[in-house]
Amino acid sequence: MDKAEIAALYARIEALEQDKASLLDELEGTYLHLEEQLTTFERERDIAYQELRERNHELEVRLEELEKAHLKLQEAQQMLIRSERLAAMGEMAAAIVHEIRNPLTVIIARVQLMRMQPDLAERNLKILEESSEYLRSLTENVLRFSRNQRGEASHVNMNHLLVDVEEFVKPIVRDIVIELEVAEDLPQVLVDGRQIEQVLVNLIMNAGDAMEGISGTVWLNAGRATIQSAIEQADARGQAHTLAVEMDAEALGRDYVFAEVRDNGPGISESHMSQLFEAFFTTKEEGKGTGLGLSIARTIVGEWDGNVLLTSSEGEGACFRVFLPVTSV
Repeated sequence: MDKAEIAALYARIEALEQDKASLLDELEGTYLHLEEQLTTFERERDIAYQELRERNHELEVRLEELEKAHLKLQEAQQMLIRSERLAAMGEMAAAIVHEIRNPLTVIIARVQLMRMQPDLAERNLKILEESSEYLRSLTENVLRFSRNQRGEASHVNMNHLLVDVEEFVKPIVRDIVIELEVAEDLPQVLVDGRQIEQVLVNLIMNAGDAMEGISGTVWLNAGRATIQSAIEQADARGQAHTLAVEMDAEALGRDYVFAEVRDNGPGISESHMSQLFEAFFTTKEEGKGTGLGLSIARTIVGEWDGNVLLTSSEGEGACFRVFLPVTSV
């Protein structure tokens, strides 16, 4: 190899060294840039993780507050149900005292007759027994209605429930006629029977208040239907209607057992119907109602996946149907 070739080789080596140095500088720059990006990413990631942890903690606090608020709401609803029951008992007190006074008068009179006429003792004893049985039945009904138990589900026959309700309210709402009609072969519903009794008693008492001063009748009956079919019947008759709880089409078409409380009173204004199930709304005179009865009825029935359908025409009475889902057994 001559000098010229050696010189050319050194020149080539020098050029490659320069290219290597340039490439290393470029690689170092790329590495530093990548390192900077990674550092920034890690810092942003740490910030994001910190924000996520803070948001998660806030969410846990909010959920805990929401759960506490939900429990308080449930307690408040149960207190309202109990207070409405006690209010109803207060309204019934005078009528109950009157009902107790009558058989007591009979008992006292018969005891006096037995003292004066011993030979009629057997007949008088029978009358005493009947009067005492009436008093026992009345006090048992009052105690059963006033018991304060919460949400105890059991299989309930709506016909039997209506019979109990009629027996309870008849001595109390003496100014109105109560007609009971039961249905055959009704399936059972899974509810707290005492709560549904409370709803029905409240509806009957409301009907009695609406018909104050007139010769009114309340019809009680049970049946089986879908809510959708009941709404269609109301539409066909040209009656205004409203539901206590909004439902989708699927729920409206399900199978329900219903208890109906219908009266021949003045009816309900269509302008009032949309508000009737709201808390503290009442059409009664001041001092004659809390406006909680129907709101509590909505809460109770809703707890058991049911609904209340109100249909009415002014001057032609009102009809409340309490729908409860059929129990699958």
